[in-house]
Amino acid sequence: MKSMIGQVLPVSEQISQLRHVCPDSIALSSGDRQLSYAELNRQADQFAGYLAQRGVVPGETVALCLERSFDWIFAALGIMRAGADYLPLDPAWPDARLRFAINDSHGTVLVARAALFARLNVGAIGVDPCRDAAAIAAAAPGTHSVAPLKPCLCDLYLGVDGRPEGRGDHARQPVSPHPLAPSSF
Repeated sequence: MKSMIGQVLPVSEQISQLRHVCPDSIALSSGDRQLSYAELNRQADQFAGYLAQRGVVPGETVALCLERSFDWIFAALGIMRAGADYLPLDPAWPDARLRFAINDSHGTVLVARAALFARLNVGAIGVDPCRDAAAIAAAAPGTHSVAPLKPCLCDLYLGVDGRPEGRGDHARQPVSPHPLAPSSF
């Protein structure tokens, strides 16, 4: 989707625009659960507001370590709308790898299930979409615009010395095979 001046919009802004174009159309579907664009955007905006209440400011890194789920989508969009960078992590990774990734990224918040957060014992603020559901739902919607060419996706890969290294994705859109990619959800 492009803006009025022909620029490709970030994923979070594309989905935000769809709430106005087709609010009742199905945005997410899994099993017997479906969610409209209006509801998806409402939950993502509330997640962004909750992150802001927890002290997240634009430019910070938020680690996202959830199974593929609606919660993952709300969190990823909410992180982007809070103006933060998100670092997608796989909960199946060994604890040492997760700890290294979170600490190396200087992540200020870890979005994960409470049990994983307790097990990892990192210095980040823990946010569990299930445990914190009432507080997230009560949060005032919050969004920040994403600056052009500002990375919002941090990606880890092995460097030449065998240690994980990170990079920001300036395209502001996940690249397959990523949990947000349509073929993966």
